[in-house]
Amino acid sequence: MMMKVMAVLLLLAAGCGGVCKSDKPVTTVGRADDGAAVVHDWIENASRHFGRNRLLRQAFDFIRTHDLANLPIGRYEIAGDDCYALVQELDLKPVSEGRLELHRDYIDIQMPVDGTETFGLATPPPRVLSEAKWDGRDIVFFDAPMKTVTVKPGEFIMLFPLRGAHAPCLTDGPARRIRKLVIKVRADNSGTGTVNAN
Repeated sequence: MMMKVMAVLLLLAAGCGGVCKSDKPVTTVGRADDGAAVVHDWIENASRHFGRNRLLRQAFDFIRTHDLANLPIGRYEIAGDDCYALVQELDLKPVSEGRLELHRDYIDIQMPVDGTETFGLATPPPRVLSEAKWDGRDIVFFDAPMKTVTVKPGEFIMLFPLRGAHAPCLTDGPARRIRKLVIKVRADNSGTGTVNAN
């Protein structure tokens, strides 16, 4: 049964070792019992999500130890093809022009570096999963109703395979260019974000 978009959950700082920001809502999409399909949180709170995948600690270590504002555009290896970073500069487009995308093999961690970025979010309809033509690529595109969330510098959005459908690089305001970071983290095909032991 496909998950339904759930309400925004507010997670309080209790139990976060004093490092969680209690004034910021955490957005999740998906059922709480098997892990959210989408997580929107502060970078300072990244460790609360490390249990979802053994490579997430390395991914967030890259964020913590690099000057993202001055890192040259390009690809950076973190753990070979299992985990790598892409520093990009891209033009934002109106929300009305957003097109949803879905991945099968990788978790996406996305964060704007020098401005806000709006994302369209949706639960993929069953027809998308049954009719997807991957053609050797880790992306399919589709159209569906979506909600939006705006991510600011200092925050990240994490999108899990086969469930975290997203339309990135959007804006509610005038078109502009931003610098952003995307980290790809290999996951198994269950969509839980767990890396296969093989």
